[in-house]
Amino acid sequence: MGRYISGDFDYKFIVGDQSSSFGEVLEKLAEGTNNSVTRYISDVGEIVRIYLDDPKELAKDIKKFTKKYKPLTPEQEEQFCNFKLRMGDDYWDMYMMKKFAEQLDLENRDSGDSLEFDVEY
Repeated sequence: MGRYISGDFDYKFIVGDQSSSFGEVLEKLAEGTNNSVTRYISDVGEIVRIYLDDPKELAKDIKKFTKKYKPLTPEQEEQFCNFKLRMGDDYWDMYMMKKFAEQLDLENRDSGDSLEFDVEY
């Protein structure tokens, strides 16, 4: 079961290991900021739109959310690739949001952008 995010941010979920929703995580992180997330949900996926009125504020909240994230060590990567190690949804949510903030350079992005993502379940 592979899932993808495409649009203004591209991401491939780890097959069979992550069951959370990009839109749900992004919506929760944007709640306490001056940014808004709209989600259009169907059985096969969702369209997620974010309106960035204060991208720096969102970047700050993502940084706080991902504070406990630690990349896998080479040994852990080998175990993961051999199905001997599973990482929970929390780990993958942090990884995904870290990539999101980095790829979109939220800390240096101007206000007023509107971004759209297609999420395939």
